[in-house]
Amino acid sequence: CILHMPSPTVKLIDFEYAGYNRRAIDIANTFCECCDMNNLCPDYQSEYPDLTNQNIFLYAYVREADPDLALYLDNNNDDEIDDDNNTQHQEKSNTVGGGCYNRRWTIFLTEGQEEVGRHTLISHLIWAIWSIVQSGNGCDIEFDYVKYAELRVNGYRYFKKRFWE
Repeated sequence: CILHMPSPTVKLIDFEYAGYNRRAIDIANTFCECCDMNNLCPDYQSEYPDLTNQNIFLYAYVREADPDLALYLDNNNDDEIDDDNNTQHQEKSNTVGGGCYNRRWTIFLTEGQEEVGRHTLISHLIWAIWSIVQSGNGCDIEFDYVKYAELRVNGYRYFKKRFWE
C-alpha cells in the first residue's frame, strides 16, 4: 500500500539501522562514529566518548526509549537491590562519569558502559567486512575501502584490549 500525500516528500532511510541489532551494538556503533572514521584518521583514545558523555547519552536514551525503566531507576529504594550480586558496584561512587546518580542509576550506567564497550568490537567487525566487500564491488565512489577496513580492524584490536583483556 502506497500512501499518497498532498505534497511529494522524500524520506531517507539509513539502511545500516534497518536490521534488528541488540541496542548495545547500535549504541556502540554510534560511539565509534564519534571517531574520525570517514576521514580515515580516527583517534580512538581521545575521540571515543568518555564516561561522562557515555552516561549523558545512556541516561537520555533510557528516558526516551523506556520511561518505565527510567522511573524504576529514579526510585532509590536500595532495599530492592540484591547486594550479593552487586558487590562490585558498592565501591563505585555515585558520581559515575561526572554525573550525580543514585545507586540504581550508577549500577545501570556502569553495566551499560561495559556492555556497549564490549559490543564496540562487533561494530568494528561489521564495518571492516562491509569495507572489504565494497572494495571488490568496483564502486565509483573515491574512497580507500581497504584503508577503512584496516582502521576498523585496528579499532577492534584497541577496544578488545580496553574492554576484554
